[in-house]
Amino acid sequence: MLGFMLASFAGLSAALASLFMKLAFYEEHIIRDYLCTTWIEISANNCSKIWWCLRLAFIGGFFLANAVMWTLFVKALSQLQTSLQATVTSSAINFVASAILGYLLFDEYLSKMWWLGALLIIIGLFFIHSDYLADTNKQTHTD
Repeated sequence: MLGFMLASFAGLSAALASLFMKLAFYEEHIIRDYLCTTWIEISANNCSKIWWCLRLAFIGGFFLANAVMWTLFVKALSQLQTSLQATVTSSAINFVASAILGYLLFDEYLSKMWWLGALLIIIGLFFIHSDYLADTNKQTHTD
C-alpha cells in the first residue's frame, strides 16, 4: 500500500512540475498585467522585474517538483512487486491532476471524451490495485 501512495504522490509532483513550467512560460502579458494591476500597483519597469523573478521561481519550482517526483517514484518502485504498478499509477495520477489543474487555473476545456478516458484509467487502476491486494492477501494467508 505504501508503494501505491508513493507512486500517487510522485504523479502529483509531476503535475505540479507541469504547472510550474506552464506558469513560467504562460502568456507573459496576462500574468504580468494581472500582477501589476490587481495585486499591486507599480510601474511597468518594476513589474517586469518582479515578473522575471517570479518566472525564475516557477522554473526553480519545476526542478524541485521533478526531484521530488523522481525520489518518490524510485521509492515506489522498490515497494511494489512490478514496475508496471508504479508507472501506471504515477502516470494516471499525473494525467488526471494535470487536467484538473489546467481546468481550474487556466480554464482549459475537458471534453466528454476526456472524462470517459479518465474514467477508464481509474477503472484500470482499480484492477491493478485489486490484483495487488489479492496477491498480498494470498501471501499472508499462506505464511
